[in-house]
Amino acid sequence: MDAKNAFEAIEAIRATVPVEDQAGLDAEYATRFKVIGEAVGTVAVAETAPAPETQLEKKLPDFLNPDIKLGAKDQLTLMREFWNDLGYVVPDLSSEQETRLEATVDSSLGSRVVPTPLLDLTGRMHVAASASELFKKNSFHPDCEALRAPGTSYTYGKLMANPESTVKVGRKEYGLRYKTPDGEIVSRASYIESLVSAGQAVVAEDGTVWTFPVMDVRMRAPRTRNYAAKLLERISAVSTPESLITMQLLHQANGTPNSEWEVDFANEAVYELDKNGKLVALVSVTSVDWDPDSRQLYLDDWDAGSRNDNFGVRAEESGL
Repeated sequence: MDAKNAFEAIEAIRATVPVEDQAGLDAEYATRFKVIGEAVGTVAVAETAPAPETQLEKKLPDFLNPDIKLGAKDQLTLMREFWNDLGYVVPDLSSEQETRLEATVDSSLGSRVVPTPLLDLTGRMHVAASASELFKKNSFHPDCEALRAPGTSYTYGKLMANPESTVKVGRKEYGLRYKTPDGEIVSRASYIESLVSAGQAVVAEDGTVWTFPVMDVRMRAPRTRNYAAKLLERISAVSTPESLITMQLLHQANGTPNSEWEVDFANEAVYELDKNGKLVALVSVTSVDWDPDSRQLYLDDWDAGSRNDNFGVRAEESGL
């Protein structure tokens, strides 16, 4: 029964009561409705009370604080929880890999190991979307895609849809290229093979390739006014768009997104190619950033000649 019908029922009953007894009836109803109202209010408060913090949420502040010392095992445990929540399983490391990781973490005070799956565009967008739904402290706009990327009307967007392809624009041809641990510039498939061969990536049982960068996970990393092309030279082989997206998602889960617009560059770039697939010129460099105005993560590319005070490269090295 809704409030209107209840009121009408009470009025009908009241009309049958002698006038001299109506005051007592009113007092009785007032007492009963007060008790009911308090009970309903208690239920409403219980339903709207914030959910208790998860174990991951309790640990994240220390993980993202470079002034707090955390061992490699503790860092890996947290990252396994993070990825398990998102439906991914971080592969186990061999004892030799664990030893190397511990040594890298110990020599990189303030940095954190951020296991990262190498994903195509669909996978990158899926992870961001899942995080926007799962982590309650996030600041993602509820009506927008969590990760915004260029569409297929753009060269970078076309290449992201099929990283092994090339795109012709007029008489020129373009392709995505990546820097290997040896400094070569190669296709995505060759790049992933080089990481595995160099021991800087691990293949999981489901075939997903994971890197284990030890990186700067501070909300705000140092900025530099330099050209995108120059910044690409400073990027390590394991500084992937995926690791930068993961770092951003960790801060979303912690409720600490960047309040400033800052661009981090990654090891992914568009090159002009000749008819034999050889490099002709660097065209653009992939970047990841959080836009506090639109409340979206952006996966984008910047012209090689671009320069901005908000550009930067996060310190990353392979933990393996």
